[in-house]
Amino acid sequence: MNPRIYAFVCGLARIIMKVFFPYRVMGLENIPAEGGAILCCNHISLRDPVLMAAAMKRPVRFMAKAELFKYKFTDRFLRAVGAFPVNRGKSDMSSLRTAISCVKEGSVLGIFGQGHRDKSGDSKMESGVALIAMRTGAPVIPALIVGRYKLFRRMEVYIGPRVDLSKYEGKHDGELLRAVATEIESGVRALAPTKAA
Repeated sequence: MNPRIYAFVCGLARIIMKVFFPYRVMGLENIPAEGGAILCCNHISLRDPVLMAAAMKRPVRFMAKAELFKYKFTDRFLRAVGAFPVNRGKSDMSSLRTAISCVKEGSVLGIFGQGHRDKSGDSKMESGVALIAMRTGAPVIPALIVGRYKLFRRMEVYIGPRVDLSKYEGKHDGELLRAVATEIESGVRALAPTKAA
């Protein structure tokens, strides 16, 4: 990541998002002021990383689909703002190692745990986010984006308290990862605002 480029791009993103997709952030105090953390969010649009980066006070490094890195310009730009590629649909140990290193080095890792866009919100969390959480021991902060990205329509970002994974410490197997992923998924879903009757 190039801090200067990230700061410039993020500042520009805040202006653009505030004008065209005005957003409100609730629960920003749940993001740790320092140290590694995993920000796990739902995924409804290609605009989500821009909104989440604009909404956060700390820089966020995102996992992004490998297809976005196949051109030299986009590859350099995405890496300059801290993103790194992940091959979706298969076990990508290289990207997982990069993600784990980012968190251990003290960065906030932004991850869309469903692995793809899902406007319905029905998709399950994949086990990758659980593996990163268990390997790093870092706090997992759930986040939920609500809205439709229509011009001048408000978007809302809800950030919850860290997901309590203490009961899973010291255990490592496939069944455990599925349970942890479900726990994180529940933390994200719990942020959905209740509609007045």
